Amino acid sequence: MTSRRHHPKSFDYGQVSISEKEALRDCASAIAVIARKTNLQILELGAVLNRAKGLVPRAFEKWVSRECQMTPKTAGNYTGFSSGSVPGATPSPTSG
Repeated sequence: MTSRRHHPKSFDYGQVSISEKEALRDCASAIAVIARKTNLQILELGAVLNRAKGLVPRAFEKWVSRECQMTPKTAGNYTGFSSGSVPGATPSPTSG
């Protein structure tokens, strides 16, 4: 059985000028590139946080709060994505 992704209908560019259509398509392309980079950075950040957690497991929450100005909950969200424990997340090849 193959899974099917839901593809939303394309935006109706009939209500905008040709130059606006081109500009909007450029924006969409730029957003897609940034989103891919952001997702990779989230996975990389989670992997680094996991490495730090392995070094100071009992003091990790205090360390991440003070040294990274990040709540332990936020750190846990990043590490969850990196380890693949968050549904839909792809584990980072550097996590381990």
